[in-house]
Amino acid sequence: MRQVLARREGRELATLDLEFLRAESPGAQELGALLFSSAYPYAPAELRAALGDAAQSEHWEVREWAAGALGEALSAHLGDLWPVVRAWTKSPSDRLRRAAVLALMEFGRVCPPEDVGKVLDILGDMLGDPSPYVQKSLAPFAIGSALAQRDGAVVAAKLREWAHRDDDLVRAQVALVFTAKPAARMAPRLTDVLDALSSDPSPQVQRALKKARRAIANAQSNA
Repeated sequence: MRQVLARREGRELATLDLEFLRAESPGAQELGALLFSSAYPYAPAELRAALGDAAQSEHWEVREWAAGALGEALSAHLGDLWPVVRAWTKSPSDRLRRAAVLALMEFGRVCPPEDVGKVLDILGDMLGDPSPYVQKSLAPFAIGSALAQRDGAVVAAKLREWAHRDDDLVRAQVALVFTAKPAARMAPRLTDVLDALSSDPSPQVQRALKKARRAIANAQSNA
């Protein structure tokens, strides 16, 4: 279906994509997300706005597709869309901020190795995000799973930096990175990070660290 629709060219393709993204049907909006990267060059401003609306949809499936569409499109249109994803990270809408996290995660899986650190810098700036909806996708999912699996050395360096930030929520999020299996397997190489968190008197950090230690123990027992 995607290949058939993408045979339309130029503004015709962009018009079709806008119709899909602005439709009331979640299925049509998902098709719009699939076509976004191909159609983007022909109506960039309109499509950015439409995708942003889809990323805030009442339908969770549409939100997921919209986030994935931005992540895919970053690979093809990085120079143009990088400011967009940065803007989404600072949006008042936690749905947009979460979409930015998922987009960066998807881009981080396939981006050139030299860009992994750039992706992590933005995600690191979001570690203090107060929204549980954002937090659940950020530390354990985007960083601890996807990016730790992609480039553990870069993630390790960032964790050492973030563990010393003067923010309880950030340090708790650092601990929660280890609840994902790829990051939990890195724990023997990051005892300095875990020691720093262990000495933190914050109850929030200690609760997160307790979850992390359970995940690390499970990862080691199943190694």
